[in-house]
Amino acid sequence: MIRPKDIKKETLQKLYYEEEKTLKEISDIFGCGETTIYRLLVKYNLIKSRKIEISKDILYNLYHIKELTALEIANKFNCNSSTILRKLNSYKIPIKEVRKLKIYREELYRLYIIEGKTTCEIGEMFGFSGVTVGKLLKKYKIKVRKSEDNFKHLKFVGINHANFVNIPNEELIDLRCNKNMTTYEIAKIYGCHNSTISEKLKALGIPVVNIRYTGRPKCIDCGKEITYCSDRCKKCSLKFYVGNKSHFYIDGRTPLTSSIRNLSEYNDWKTSVFKRDDYTCQECGRRGWKISAHHIKPFSVIFSEFLEFYNNFSPIEDKETLLRLSTKYGEFWNIGNGKTLCEDCHGLYRKDTFSKIKTVRENKK
Repeated sequence: MIRPKDIKKETLQKLYYEEEKTLKEISDIFGCGETTIYRLLVKYNLIKSRKIEISKDILYNLYHIKELTALEIANKFNCNSSTILRKLNSYKIPIKEVRKLKIYREELYRLYIIEGKTTCEIGEMFGFSGVTVGKLLKKYKIKVRKSEDNFKHLKFVGINHANFVNIPNEELIDLRCNKNMTTYEIAKIYGCHNSTISEKLKALGIPVVNIRYTGRPKCIDCGKEITYCSDRCKKCSLKFYVGNKSHFYIDGRTPLTSSIRNLSEYNDWKTSVFKRDDYTCQECGRRGWKISAHHIKPFSVIFSEFLEFYNNFSPIEDKETLLRLSTKYGEFWNIGNGKTLCEDCHGLYRKDTFSKIKTVRENKK
């Protein structure tokens, strides 16, 4: 089973949009639940409705003439039954009366209580979903089992359902203890239910608790408990993800950027912008209140153009050379590119600046 954080956006996008797989099919590939896949699609902003192209005539023919159910049509077009029902309503195709599950209480009691079948198994026998069977159990006031009670009927007659699956003890111990596999993963290998694996593990005296994800995760550096999906706590992450380990890292340009901003020429540029604007925010009109010189053309864009112009120098090895050249690069010291803003207005401008930087980088790609 792959951990959710290891599932990449590109892989999900390919499976969900290009191959048009359902959540169930994707969850089976990664060995996790449909809810996990849905949450990842929301996180990656991929959960957008896919347009199902089906004409009115085809839909009418399948639904009324061939008498297929909404679920059967949905399976043909790889979508949800609710999508088909919405299409029927939009085309004003009359919806058939919902079929009722005709089964007597005695027969349902025999199948569910005596034979120990699940609601899904009973539903498949009569062509209905397990939810419909569940509703009928409540109607007939038949006590609904808990999931762990699904095999208790076998124990009443002295049969352990785990005995039906032949798994060598050595293999089971190796998969569970050495390879750290979950009961779900082992069950998938042998084609059985994970409760069967749990029974066998209990018989061998091996803990059934999920050994991979028990308790809250801990920081791998300091051992502190963390409540979010990460290998390190925030404090250790700040120390560890520096330099080329940081996701903001491009080519080691940060030290050079800081050096340019600390030049006397940079301070002179800021002072010139303040004097020109009379130390007044050009947006709200406040004077002398926590002002800063805003770059109309973002500093990072100017800096990228500067590095492209002098592309024969490295920002790491030739830092001092590039620092000297920056004093002669006119774009850095263009007063017309500066604008006096107060702290509040500058914060609002930053959002627009980040979007401009992103656009420039995407255009270069």
